[in-house]
Amino acid sequence: MATKLKKLFELVVRHHTKISLLGYIVGVSWFVALVHPLVNNKTYLSENALLPGMVDTRYEYGRAAKLLKAEVENPSETYRGNFPLWLMEKMMAIGLESYQQNFTVQFPKELPILNEQISGTNVYGILRAPRTARMEALVFLVPLKPEKTGPFYEVVLLLSLAELFRYNTYWAKDIIFLVVDQNEIGIQSWLDEYHGIQSKYVKSSRMLGRSGAIQAAINLELDDEHISSMEILVESLNGQLPNLDMVNMVVRLCQSEGVPVALKKLPVRHFNDGWDEYRSSLSTMVSMMFNQASGRPSANHGLFPKYGIEAVTLRGRKNAGTGSVSFSRLGRALEGMFRSLNSLLESFHQSFFFYLLSSTSRYVSIGLYMPPLGCVMIGPILAAISCWISSVEDKERTQKDKQNKNSDKCENDEKDETRSEKTEKKEETNLEEFAFTRIPRYFGKVLRVILAGHFMGLLIFISPYMLRYIEMPPFDLQPSDLVLFVLFGAFLLSSSMPFLLRLTRSLTERDVLLLKSISLVIYTCQVGCLATINFSFGFFLAIFTVPTFLFVHSTQNRIRRLFQVVLVSISSPPFIIFLMTVVYSYFTTETDNYHEVMQNSKTLYSDGILSSLRDSVLIGTWSYPVTMLVILPNWLLFWSIAWM
Repeated sequence: MATKLKKLFELVVRHHTKISLLGYIVGVSWFVALVHPLVNNKTYLSENALLPGMVDTRYEYGRAAKLLKAEVENPSETYRGNFPLWLMEKMMAIGLESYQQNFTVQFPKELPILNEQISGTNVYGILRAPRTARMEALVFLVPLKPEKTGPFYEVVLLLSLAELFRYNTYWAKDIIFLVVDQNEIGIQSWLDEYHGIQSKYVKSSRMLGRSGAIQAAINLELDDEHISSMEILVESLNGQLPNLDMVNMVVRLCQSEGVPVALKKLPVRHFNDGWDEYRSSLSTMVSMMFNQASGRPSANHGLFPKYGIEAVTLRGRKNAGTGSVSFSRLGRALEGMFRSLNSLLESFHQSFFFYLLSSTSRYVSIGLYMPPLGCVMIGPILAAISCWISSVEDKERTQKDKQNKNSDKCENDEKDETRSEKTEKKEETNLEEFAFTRIPRYFGKVLRVILAGHFMGLLIFISPYMLRYIEMPPFDLQPSDLVLFVLFGAFLLSSSMPFLLRLTRSLTERDVLLLKSISLVIYTCQVGCLATINFSFGFFLAIFTVPTFLFVHSTQNRIRRLFQVVLVSISSPPFIIFLMTVVYSYFTTETDNYHEVMQNSKTLYSDGILSSLRDSVLIGTWSYPVTMLVILPNWLLFWSIAWM
């Protein structure tokens, strides 16, 4: 049996290139096919306690709500520049416990080039549950965007719903009506203070009013009074997603009230079977994956999952040539959501936390999207084994293996039980002597290259923090542009590692094979870990880099070496990020003008890098440190191999 396994093992390793190519093609094709309705699944509710179809809604956009709307449309006469005070008075008049939280955010001193101070005020009111011990709570959240001066139509719905909820006695959970300032920063400040967490950079006033453990939160954003549909945003910090039951409940209640539902800026439309439906589903799922892979929250709800709170955002959209959704229908949908969440007996746990959405009614579960990634990663695994074997093989070992094969064949012909037992022991010994199980004698040269690559990654990571020791240049340059300039300068410096350190010229052919084997093992572990936490991040990383990393090896052919260098350059993290922004802009920009698409891509690219650096400090995103300390160092190893 051991001999057969050994032969199969050697056969697989010998043809690993063909198997890798086949696995990559099958994996990508399999994943693309997942958006077809025959492959994925229809959404359903696993938590029966939600009962979205049993909710009897009563909200009407009546005279009181219209008076509120008239007040917010005239900010100069209504609150005269002190909106938080006016809001607290309105909440107190309704009967809520109203509070105010002042906060200040000081950017880290280590990043003086981005150093600025942001201040804001959060206002919240608590509706106490009349029938329980007030151990649980729900949050209804609306933002005060810094760029807006009014009117705030979200506030109209919030206050009118609060007045309706105030006169109902069936609430089993407290409801917190929160109006947050400065978007994610204000949310971070409020959540930290609510949970008693001390932040190094966010300072806030003492929170006087609290409720119980927050079970769920709904964020509402309206940019216009007349909206044609609601867009559901689910991506949270570092690729986290809310429980699928939460999303399904929101979709069903919106549809039951006649509110059109959208996902990722693509309206939910019904086609006949054909290419249009498939293309719409694929572009919707890819758009979701782009947002998830970035690691940044898609809206203000994105920080709640960090504290174990399920949350989604509903954003109003206005499309030309379409009908308008009344505030009455939208209000009834929101009322139904809180009524359903009020019936929840325990935390969300029965449905999926790992999924992809191809539409609001179709989903791809983790059990469907992980096997395609496994097919794609077959190549690096087999290539790592093959390179390891090639780096430790020698002629004496090969001859010894041949002798063992001949002796095994003779012993297997004997029918005596004693000789059969000896044969099995002999085969086990041969199995232990596989080339894969032998350890190379010298790691020193290879280890130096690996350590140099990680040192270069660390250098790029800390380069923006070193600006505190550098004076501002005399020429006119924006601080954000200087940060980008320093980052790309550090990247170019690290790319010269094969020439600056001269570590690769002393490596033999077997040392290079060993270096590639270890690099592929590290790479496989990286993709596996990232895909478990943030599948979109890991999948895009594998799709863009697997072919290049398998193709690269040491060569004496200058043309092939030049081609390898070009391929590895295209697979570098900066280029991959830029390519993803171009594709994302192409999907989301409602125009066929390629100049506008590229202009949007350029803006997204620079803003994405700067925001990932800032958010890694303030709200804890992983994109910047993972890219600089994990992905980039391993890419530098393949960059060094390409020049050998």
